[in-house]
Amino acid sequence: MDNNMLISIIAAINAGFNIILYGPPGTAKSTISEFLPVEMYGAKCNVHTADSEWNVRKVIGGITVSYDNSTGTLKGKIGPKDGYIVDDIMECYESRRATTDFNTVFTMIDEFNRTNMDEGLGPMFTAMGLDTYIYPLKSF
Repeated sequence: MDNNMLISIIAAINAGFNIILYGPPGTAKSTISEFLPVEMYGAKCNVHTADSEWNVRKVIGGITVSYDNSTGTLKGKIGPKDGYIVDDIMECYESRRATTDFNTVFTMIDEFNRTNMDEGLGPMFTAMGLDTYIYPLKSF
């Protein structure tokens, strides 16, 4: 990766764009994705590795069943459960509420190509209204 590519990535992040890095294995895409938020912005970077089982419930959230056996009697409970992206948004929100010196949270999705993007991520982009904010970057 040359300096111009790195400058382009940082400029896009500063402008509020989402970044998608793509290219062959071993070209430091994951390393750069984890490094930039921490070193350039002092932020936390939550890494989520996509797989073929990703769906809207894992990414955004949905209704789920949980079980409690703390009283000795197994009880089922139905309720909402946040997905990875909502968890990250809420972590950033809670950090902001707790202090004015809050920690921004970046979400990094590794191995994006392993998931059915329409099923798992399409609703997320719709919910966040980000369909026009994908910043095209060249492969490296």
